Amino acid sequence: MRDNNPQKIVAKIVRGAYITPETSRSEAENSPNPVHDSYEETNQSYDRIISWLLDKVECKRDSGRQLRFILASQYQGSLKQAVKRNEKLKYE
Repeated sequence: MRDNNPQKIVAKIVRGAYITPETSRSEAENSPNPVHDSYEETNQSYDRIISWLLDKVECKRDSGRQLRFILASQYQGSLKQAVKRNEKLKYE
């Protein structure tokens, strides 16, 4: 993507919302199942994605560009981790 591209990208990061359809689809297509083997693995993956996004926010901020996202989760562990990380980065 070019730096002067004004387009916005919107994505939804979900945790476990599509377990049944994704498992059924992978079985029907004889492809690897994208669903993690455990709840803990799912949480770790979700938290890694949020951490990656926070890294990108910091990188873009330092370059004068913008990257924004909203974190909405029912899992308090992810929210606490993101808030703690956010405080370390000292966003304005």
